[in-house]
Amino acid sequence: MLTGGFYAREGVRPSMGYQVFNTWMGDPHKLIQLEAFLKTMKKDNLLELVQVTGNYLADGLDILQRVYPNMLSNNRGKGTFRAVDMPDTETQLKVISMLRQEGVQIG
Repeated sequence: MLTGGFYAREGVRPSMGYQVFNTWMGDPHKLIQLEAFLKTMKKDNLLELVQVTGNYLADGLDILQRVYPNMLSNNRGKGTFRAVDMPDTETQLKVISMLRQEGVQIG
């Protein structure tokens, strides 16, 4: 049986082929997925959209930090992956809960 470019005896074969994955021989399915992702990213201009959206988000968080200096600080991140510090866990959990109720993916 051929699994990832090498032969294995029946006694040492994995019961399900998808369990065979390693960085040495790779997984051809992952390459097919990667090719589709990269094609979509290029076709839909996703990298530029993330950069524009991330800048908008960063600017908005900067404004909120100035308006609420005791609630938010240390705006940081890249693209749409952003983080801010809050004064305590209770405040953080309350803000996360409120944002999730508004449909924001956060946490």
